[in-house]
Amino acid sequence: MNHDGSLSLEAALTMPVVALSAFALLQLTGVMTDAIAVREAAATAARTAATTTSDVAVHAAARAAVGDDRDVTVSVAPARRRGGTLIRVEVRLASRFGPLRPTVTATAAARGEPVLGNG
Repeated sequence: MNHDGSLSLEAALTMPVVALSAFALLQLTGVMTDAIAVREAAATAARTAATTTSDVAVHAAARAAVGDDRDVTVSVAPARRRGGTLIRVEVRLASRFGPLRPTVTATAAARGEPVLGNG
């Protein structure tokens, strides 16, 4: 039996699978990195929201945690914060890895502390 070319055929069939697997692993690694950054940004923004009434400061804290060049969406509830109320912060970030660009979301909560001033 002649097996000439069987190795070339096997390589031609397996190389796309290997390349696709490597690409998927890189995509997953990038999204997981973004997920960790967004989770940290939500926690930082919640701590900031618990100590200030300024939404600008909360948004700035979230942007600083993920990187100022990234497009971050931050929502804070309730709009009027007082000491003792539960404040919930949600941070959304469009991942910059791969063609799919999934949106990564994280939520954090903190109890409002007595506020000394507006910022």
